[in-house]
Amino acid sequence: MSNYVGPKSRLYRRFGIRLQTNSDLKQTHPTLKKAYPPGMHGPKGTFGKKSEYARQLMEKQKAKVIFNVSENHMKKYFDMASKIEGITADEMLKLLELRLDNVIFKSGIATTRYQARQMVGHGLIELNGKVASIPSMQVKTGDKFNLVAKKKDSANFKKNSEQPVKAPKWLNVDLKNMSGEVSRTPDKGELEPLVAGHLIVEFYSK
Repeated sequence: MSNYVGPKSRLYRRFGIRLQTNSDLKQTHPTLKKAYPPGMHGPKGTFGKKSEYARQLMEKQKAKVIFNVSENHMKKYFDMASKIEGITADEMLKLLELRLDNVIFKSGIATTRYQARQMVGHGLIELNGKVASIPSMQVKTGDKFNLVAKKKDSANFKKNSEQPVKAPKWLNVDLKNMSGEVSRTPDKGELEPLVAGHLIVEFYSK
């Protein structure tokens, strides 16, 4: 899914959810204006009733779209979570939440996860004082992150710093200075609410 270069709104409409962003969406945005799946049937298209397997598959695909990860990475997170003591579904979602690109998005430094991934990949983010260029890096409690100094005066990023973003409680964020710290790991109630992790676990457990 990370290699997809087409319209992001089509992916979100497929699952009946709005594009996740830290900026306000215009009412004309496809994920708000077109509350039906993309395709030739237009407004007559429906999400329909699905089998249990189809629901599990769709949930996995939705998680890949939301977190902007590939199939290989998704399976890797499931395998890693299976080895951690605790509820596998919750541990898997925690691993996804603690990706560096997701943290940059949740902090408000980036407006979308797609932008966050690009920022990390282009070496615009520092983690604990060193440039981090791998979006899938796992952050941990105490890790500090920030936009590189040479980009803080960029008009695009300055606009991001002025967005009224409410960062999750497990992050301490200074958006004015485009920096933050991971204060703790997210609790169960702070995991991505749009993803039913248990369905993904059921899919991979077959």
